[in-house]
Amino acid sequence: MTDKITVYTYPDGPAQRLGSYDMVNRVLPNGAIQAMQYGEGLVNGDRYVMPYGKPLPSRNSDDMFHFIATRKMRFQWIDPLVSGDKGSLGKATLVIWVHLNEVHKVIFDPSIEKRSDVLREAVEYVMDQEEL
Repeated sequence: MTDKITVYTYPDGPAQRLGSYDMVNRVLPNGAIQAMQYGEGLVNGDRYVMPYGKPLPSRNSDDMFHFIATRKMRFQWIDPLVSGDKGSLGKATLVIWVHLNEVHKVIFDPSIEKRSDVLREAVEYVMDQEEL
């Protein structure tokens, strides 16, 4: 069996949903891979691949609510500064807190993505980090 690697061109692909400290693998012009934190800055046109990992189990709503409740997670929604703008000021942010610690931050475009999907993916991401 051969695994296929998907190469994305920024800003397309899953990188925009990552927090500043999440890892991506930038593809350099010579074809080499450079591991970097998303916050170190992909620029328009950069090619990248997501880090390879084992598939994680899908979760049902009860599992997610139990995870949220047992960790006493808090959610902070930050609205975009300029509505309808496609630049960074038009993006919204979801921050997940556990106790006084920020554990995950997601930047998203509310005109494209549903908040419920963003929330589910963000909580699943935090769950994944505990399982890996």
